[in-house]
Amino acid sequence: MNEVALMPTKIATENKAIDAFMAVIARRGWPQATLDVVAAEAGMPLSDMLRIGSSRFDLLEAFGKRTDCEAVRAAEDEGGSQAVRDRLFALVMGRLDALDTHKAAIKVLMKAAPADLGLALFFAREVPRSMALLAEAAGVSAAGPLGAIRAHGLAVLYLSVVRVWLQDDSEDQGPTLKALDKNLATAETWGSRLAQPFEGSPFRRSKARTNAPDRESPAEAAAEQD
Repeated sequence: MNEVALMPTKIATENKAIDAFMAVIARRGWPQATLDVVAAEAGMPLSDMLRIGSSRFDLLEAFGKRTDCEAVRAAEDEGGSQAVRDRLFALVMGRLDALDTHKAAIKVLMKAAPADLGLALFFAREVPRSMALLAEAAGVSAAGPLGAIRAHGLAVLYLSVVRVWLQDDSEDQGPTLKALDKNLATAETWGSRLAQPFEGSPFRRSKARTNAPDRESPAEAAAEQD
């Protein structure tokens, strides 16, 4: 059987392991979410679990990347406005919707991170990586030093919204939607100060700068006087 034919089975096995991992975190806590416990929860041999990840951080990374893919897919399915701010809104909400099944585990992880250096460092690396991906999906470059600033800025925005989302039990997610809209507006203001192209968004180039006439060079000015 070729590799392409095995792909659906591989994805299903990985999803089963990830879901078991998050269930263990929600029920027993982050310190107890060891690979042997997760393998037993998933009903698979430890050797199969090790093919998916050799540590719980590998499983957490796989969960994050799966969530990113689901967020992008949801935004693609939704379609709608092509304004970058609207796309970012859809992508962040899509990510939160993808996390919703494991909200209890996310609460546990957020509480554990301040006291666990390894977990805190993991989030410090992975959240900006995830936000860089979402920025690119929204049409905003995350390349180079300025791209890194954007990604880290979006990470701060995202974590602020996540804290609201974790406490939001409303059916319409009103508090979360309001927090995201407010944070995007703030990002828009700061982005415009960086004078980056991001129409209707935090990375928009200022019109005054874009439309300003080109200044004459000293040589051109001297030629005109002659």
